[in-house]
Amino acid sequence: MGIDNNPTGAIAIVEFPLGRKHNVLELMKMPTYSVGKNIYIDEGVLYSLLCQYNASHENVIVGFEIGQRQPLFGTKGNFANGYSYGVLKTVARISGIRNIEVNPKTWQKVIHKDIRGADMSTKEASIEYCRRMFPEQTLLASKRCTKKDDGMADALCIASYINRI
Repeated sequence: MGIDNNPTGAIAIVEFPLGRKHNVLELMKMPTYSVGKNIYIDEGVLYSLLCQYNASHENVIVGFEIGQRQPLFGTKGNFANGYSYGVLKTVARISGIRNIEVNPKTWQKVIHKDIRGADMSTKEASIEYCRRMFPEQTLLASKRCTKKDDGMADALCIASYINRI
């Protein structure tokens, strides 16, 4: 599993059978709820999902980005980032799934190795990687969306990175 750990992120559940092509089991937006203008990860739905896959599949591993301070986020953004990281880390631990925290720069360096150009952002590089490696995935959050979702792309990239290590 790869998880882009913010409320606008996503969850990618991918099977990587030995010697065969990968199989995307689920690709979905992060389950959330709102309180006023704030959006939070729905811990109960996430916990149920992780427990369901842990019980029905062998060798489940969940990978997500390590929480860290981002100078450009500001106080509110850094609080939201840390809160989401804490929720995800706690839910992953209590679900019993083996979890791996990765630095965003680390997985991006490996996954974007042959893709990223001088004028391409990390989000664009993730979408391009998914276009090449997961061509059957539209990366659209819903049927009405027209823009590819970089949270879904990052979740697939994190799952690919976890499979490599």
